[in-house]
Amino acid sequence: MISYRDQGWSSHPEFYGTRDGSWSWTDFSLCTPLSPYIYSSRIKLFTNIHAGNDFETQKQYFTSNSAIFRTVYDAYDALLPGTSLDMLVWSRSAYPGWRNRFRDAAIEVRWDCNMEDIIKYIENIKNIHRMQNQIINSN
Repeated sequence: MISYRDQGWSSHPEFYGTRDGSWSWTDFSLCTPLSPYIYSSRIKLFTNIHAGNDFETQKQYFTSNSAIFRTVYDAYDALLPGTSLDMLVWSRSAYPGWRNRFRDAAIEVRWDCNMEDIIKYIENIKNIHRMQNQIINSN
């Protein structure tokens, strides 16, 4: 859930009340909190209402077919067990001096695993243990 709004003014009244001609938006990305940093691509969540003066609250739900799910899954798949991820919400505007105002933001993550995901996770752990044993045995 995110509450946000545009800077509240524009010289294009034909776009007032729409998302057309809006140059401020909200992005989402992931990164690992410690070096080596692994960053995902930024994904656009919302575009502000053009010249909007009122805060708008939106909730965004994602399914396994959405681009944001793919970003989370790809990042998750590349990490070792126990590694945490930072979820970043970016307040963006296209030009210096423009503003995208946030009042608050909250992220809730629900991850439903199917049997295929669990098997893949176990196989990844086995591969990591195999690589660790090879390194230990080669020294």
